[in-house]
Amino acid sequence: MRDPYHRPVIAADILPYLAIGLAVAFAALWPAARLGAAGWSRTVVVGYYGLLIGLAIAASVLRAGLRLLVPALVVIYVAPFVLIRIRRAPRP
Repeated sequence: MRDPYHRPVIAADILPYLAIGLAVAFAALWPAARLGAAGWSRTVVVGYYGLLIGLAIAASVLRAGLRLLVPALVVIYVAPFVLIRIRRAPRP
């Protein structure tokens, strides 16, 4: 006899989370690639990519921390574009 609380996991249950994860991973590639093209070390780029993906997945799963996570995600996502412009600015 099977326990009623142990139902099998269906692929349809996993698909939304997989789609969110893939969308986040592809969206995070663009600013990470810009950091790499600007000459930042591989360690910094991989750390940035991991942080961005981790926060985005946490924001999609945890609804309680959205007030903090979403603004942090926006700042972290936009930061490479601002930093590259600052770094390329000519020095007097």
